[in-house]
Amino acid sequence: MAEVEIVNKCGRHISNFLAAICQRLEYRSNGGVREKLNLFCEVSRGKGLDNGQSETWNVELVVPDLPPTKLGGTCSIIVVEYAVVVWSAPKTWSDSLINFCPIVIGSEGEAVPTIAKSLI
Repeated sequence: MAEVEIVNKCGRHISNFLAAICQRLEYRSNGGVREKLNLFCEVSRGKGLDNGQSETWNVELVVPDLPPTKLGGTCSIIVVEYAVVVWSAPKTWSDSLINFCPIVIGSEGEAVPTIAKSLI
């Protein structure tokens, strides 16, 4: 269970909150690098927040069977990273607001937060 606290400190209405587990796969070869993003366990809420409002959102993200973050620690061809991602779309803004928290699935060690570069 994750607890997400949302505080709207901007002057606009914020709507369409979404929380998910994001998987970033990076495939490396002599020909370059390919990247793929996958979303799992998406939970959304259409209720928005007006300026000055706040809300605490309890979200349950059940992790499906996924490959581990570090693939045994010796694989340099495939990089797998995960993050819990929360984002929303303020009304009349062209960009979304994204917040992420890197997580490790199925192995020990630190998650490398390069997943943020893929989402921005």
